[in-house]
Amino acid sequence: MARVELGAEDQGSQKLIQYYTDLGFSSKMAGKVFGELSMDAPIGSVSAFAPQSWMCALPLDSFNAWPWLWGDAERPSLSSMINLMAAPDTWNWPVQWPGSAEMQIRTSWIDADAKAGATITAHLRSPMSELVYCRAVCRLKQESIRV
Repeated sequence: MARVELGAEDQGSQKLIQYYTDLGFSSKMAGKVFGELSMDAPIGSVSAFAPQSWMCALPLDSFNAWPWLWGDAERPSLSSMINLMAAPDTWNWPVQWPGSAEMQIRTSWIDADAKAGATITAHLRSPMSELVYCRAVCRLKQESIRV
């Protein structure tokens, strides 16, 4: 990953937010949402604080886990791996407001090597209509997400 995101929950003196800022985190938001300030930092800034012994124990950048674990076995597609884990692709739950509305989150996996990733959609629906819709595409090779 290229960036680290955190939700800073500083309800008082703002010393925690200042601490995170000193570590290299910043926020593009004007204020808190649900009591937390969304902050992020480049992974390089955060990893600089890790003890050197931790960094030395990590695999090299060129390390390829698949052949190390599985030898010559053909690597399955991303969706096949997700299916093997029996991970659900849709979640639904009722929300308190507006009355009788339901939230639905759905994921779908993209297998093309150059575009491996996931599409995530969120719908807030009432019995009469769709109230809110959001779609995000997570691009694994580009280490990015587009909302």
